[in-house]
Amino acid sequence: MSYISISFAILVAVSLIIYYCIPGKYRWYVLLASSLVFYILSGKLAVIAILVTASLAYVMARLAGKSAYNTKLLWASILLILLPWITVRALGLSIFSGIFPKEISILGISFYSLELISYITDVYKGKIEAETNYLRFLTYALFFPKIMQGPICRYEELSPKLFKESSFDSKKFSYGFMEIIFGAFLKFLIADKCRLIADPVFDNFIVYDGLDLWIALFLFLVILYTDFLACVMICKGVSSMFGIDLFMNFKRPMLATSFKQFWQRWHISLSKWLSDYIYIPLGGNKKGQVRRLINLLVTFLVSALWHGSNSGFLMWGLLQVIYRMTEEVTLKGRKANKYLGRFKVCFLYGISMAFFNLPTAKEGFDYIRCMFHFTGIRNFLAIGLINHAMGYKEFLILIISILLLVIKELANEAGVNFKKVLIEKPFIIRLLFYLIAIMTIVSFGTYGYGFNSADFIYGGF
Repeated sequence: MSYISISFAILVAVSLIIYYCIPGKYRWYVLLASSLVFYILSGKLAVIAILVTASLAYVMARLAGKSAYNTKLLWASILLILLPWITVRALGLSIFSGIFPKEISILGISFYSLELISYITDVYKGKIEAETNYLRFLTYALFFPKIMQGPICRYEELSPKLFKESSFDSKKFSYGFMEIIFGAFLKFLIADKCRLIADPVFDNFIVYDGLDLWIALFLFLVILYTDFLACVMICKGVSSMFGIDLFMNFKRPMLATSFKQFWQRWHISLSKWLSDYIYIPLGGNKKGQVRRLINLLVTFLVSALWHGSNSGFLMWGLLQVIYRMTEEVTLKGRKANKYLGRFKVCFLYGISMAFFNLPTAKEGFDYIRCMFHFTGIRNFLAIGLINHAMGYKEFLILIISILLLVIKELANEAGVNFKKVLIEKPFIIRLLFYLIAIMTIVSFGTYGYGFNSADFIYGGF
C-alpha cells in the first residue's frame, strides 16, 4: 500500500476516528490493528515476513535478557533477523534490479530489520529491558506511519509515545496535516515532474547529448531529495495526527557545507544507526587514522549494501568515503566557506547519483563519460525534451515549485518556521491556506492516467 493512495487515506481517517473515540489506555490497540491492516493490504508476503521477523526478535530478545552476555546468541539473533533481508538482496528482489516485479520485494524490510537489530543489541547490552508483552512489541515493530521510510526508531524512544494516555492535541493534529500537505506538494509538483524529464534520459542515456545527461543527473538529485523528504513529511504528519512525534529524519542536507555535516542531515536515523552499531563498535576514530579509514570504509559499505547489493550502490558508497577523507585532508580542521562548501556538496553528491540510479558501476562510469560528449546538435532544448516530457507551462510550474522549496529551506535554515507562524493564525486563515494548497496540488500536480505516481524511491528499500 502506498502512502499516497486512496486506500491509505481511508485507513488513516478510519483509524483516527476510532483512535480518538475510545479511552486513552486502549488506543495503542488501534495502532496495532491499523498497522496489521496496512501490511495485509500491502500483500501476503509483506505481512508474513514482518510477523515472522518481529516474532523472532521478540523471542530472541527475551532469551538474551535472561542470559548474561551470550555473544553467540546475539549473533544468531541478528542473523535470523537479517535472513529475509539477505534473501531479498541476494535474489535481487528490489525495484532497482529490473529482474523481478516490485510486488515481490518486501515493504520496508531494510527499515524494520535495522530497528529490530538495534532492539536486540540494546537488550543484550543491558541498555533496555526486553518487552514482555508480545502485542505491545508488535505495535512498536509494525507501527505503520514509519514502516515504509523510517525514521529508524529505537525502542526506548518510540514505545513511551505509543502507549501513553494523552488527550486530543489540536496543535499536533494541525501540524501533522500541514506536513502531509507539504509532502504532497514535494511529491506531485516536484519529484514526479522531474521524473518525466530524467527517467527517459537514464533509460537510454547513450543517445542523449552531454548537456541532457548533466541536467538529468542533477534532476535526479532533486527527485531523490524531494521524494525522500515528501515521504518523511507524510510519515511524520500522519504520526503527529495520532499525537505521536517522530523525530525529523531529514534536515536540509543540501545546505550542508561539508560531507561530514551532510551525513548528519541526510537520513539522520540511518546515519545514527550506522554510527552506533557499526562505526563505534569497530573502534570509531580512537585507534589511529588508518584504522579510522577502514572503519569508515566498512560503515559506508554497509550503507551501500543496505541500499542494494549491485555494484552501482557499492561504488556510490566508496565515493562517499573518498569525499569524506579528501575533505578532511584538504580542510585540515579549517572551516569551509559556506557557499563554496554547499556547491561542493551538491556537485559531488550529484555526480554520485549516476551510480545510485544505475544498476552497475560500469553503467555509472559510462554515464559520466557520456556527460562530456557534446555534439552541439542534440541538446536539451534542441530536441525539445522538456516539451516532449511535459510542455513548457508544466516546466514553468516545476521551476516555480523548486524555487519555493529553496526559499522555504533557506528560511528554515535561518530559523524561520512557517508552520509555527501559520498555526498561530486564526482558524479561518489556516482553512483558507489548506484549501488553496490542496487545490494547487490537485490542479498542477503530476498524476493520472498513464503515469504511476504510487512509488516512493526509498519505499523499495
